[in-house]
Amino acid sequence: GLTGSETLADIGALLQKRFGTTEAVEGHYSEALAMTEEGGRATIVFTISGAMDDSIKSQQHVVEVFQPAAVAAGVTGYGVRQQCYRAADPEAWTNQLCP
Repeated sequence: GLTGSETLADIGALLQKRFGTTEAVEGHYSEALAMTEEGGRATIVFTISGAMDDSIKSQQHVVEVFQPAAVAAGVTGYGVRQQCYRAADPEAWTNQLCP
């Protein structure tokens, strides 16, 4: 749903709107948005932790952006990764489905 005219903050807000929740949550649910810029590129990471899925510890939506200082920033990459409760290393990030 990006038009190409979004700023980094706009892209972050769209990630939160698309993958976050506006409903009341239970337990240890949390959302975090982080943005870093370096050398004409930026990375936006939206992290969800404590969701109701008992196999996923945390999930991240990662967007890479070219020319982040420009209003018409171009998205060059998108991916999803997660930490799995039942993995050999529950702290490791993977793009595979959780067991």
